Amino acid sequence: MSLIDAHLHLADQSFQDDIWEVLLRAEAEGVGTLLNVSTTQQELKNAFRYAEASPNIRFLHAAGTPPQDALGDMEEDFAFFTKTAREGRLSAIGEIGLDYGFVHNEQEKVRQQEVFKKYLSLALECDLPPVIHCRNAFEDFFAIIDTTYKNGRPGMLHCFTGSSEEAMQLVERDWYISISGIVTFKNAESLREVLQALPLELLLIETDAPYLAPVPFRGKKNEPAFIRHTFEKISSLKGVSVSELANIVKANMYQMLSIHERISDSQ
Repeated sequence: MSLIDAHLHLADQSFQDDIWEVLLRAEAEGVGTLLNVSTTQQELKNAFRYAEASPNIRFLHAAGTPPQDALGDMEEDFAFFTKTAREGRLSAIGEIGLDYGFVHNEQEKVRQQEVFKKYLSLALECDLPPVIHCRNAFEDFFAIIDTTYKNGRPGMLHCFTGSSEEAMQLVERDWYISISGIVTFKNAESLREVLQALPLELLLIETDAPYLAPVPFRGKKNEPAFIRHTFEKISSLKGVSVSELANIVKANMYQMLSIHERISDSQ
């Protein structure tokens, strides 16, 4: 059985001193594939280096400027991400999106939207799915993807914590919804209700490491080895075995990324 971590940040500075131990623990827990997300060009360069030195874990790479960084100077990062995407070195564009919890006026909202549209154009050009961060902004998010990204490939909403209505709007568009360790938290009943209604064929599972460690590690630095606890919680809620769930999530991830490989329990 091979587990997939659909979204994490291994090039985050918090892993600088223990990255190799983290990767060994992930391998020992059966993590076979991960989608590593980089938000700066230096993070992406480090991620490529980690991948080259980790032959037993399949690294897939995503890169983009998240909405909380959209107000800063992101042009050099965008240029580097564009180059690597055009070279075929990225599997997805992101994380990108909208987060109005970080804005203070309408001008800052407009700037987030401009950066978001710029990356969606890159995703369209390179035929890559977007990895989305969205908070307090779903109305504008749906309006943008239904216009700017109308004919693009379905992407994923990472670390989804939205409403059931918002989840169903994503399902109607055949977008993937990624559930993090938050689903294990005692106070996350609303997210568990969303999960119950979510079709398995659009489900992804992530750590978002180093953030949001699941129970029983809540409050500690998260890492990919901890994803097994989230798989176990979701398998119980959805009424499928961990092994079956692992195969479903792997199939969903590969479908989203257009990776063609046979899915089996032996992988």
